Amino acid sequence: FSCLQDSVQGGRILFVNNRADYADIVQECSESCGQQSYTDSSLVPWFAEQDFSWLNKSKPDLVICSSVNHPRSPTALLLHCNKYLVPSIGILDSDVDATHLTYVVPGNDDSTQSVVLYHKIFARAVLRACCLQRDMMKKSKTQRQSDFS
Repeated sequence: FSCLQDSVQGGRILFVNNRADYADIVQECSESCGQQSYTDSSLVPWFAEQDFSWLNKSKPDLVICSSVNHPRSPTALLLHCNKYLVPSIGILDSDVDATHLTYVVPGNDDSTQSVVLYHKIFARAVLRACCLQRDMMKKSKTQRQSDFS
């Protein structure tokens, strides 16, 4: 998941969920790695009507979608992610169109166990990327200090 490492440099990853049965899983994983989530499935139709200009002004560095093939999928959000050059990642079954995603994770997005597994992996990858980012910043700072000595 090198895309997560690249995205963590900016620091803002948005986990998006559109299914009530996955809301707690997605929220818990996003919070465990210090990121934001949007998990209110009752408001997903709002994605279709919303003005997405906020994506350009205050855009996340990556959007992670838990269920792209669900009938209430946030397709409008993914279209606007493309428009504003916000990369997206999603779990997809083999029979789903991946056109609107930047990164595709092939897998079963209808299985709770699968969603738990993938989101724990996403959260761990974000935490690891944050640690790598911190280490790189420390090394850079140390290098700059030694350059001035």
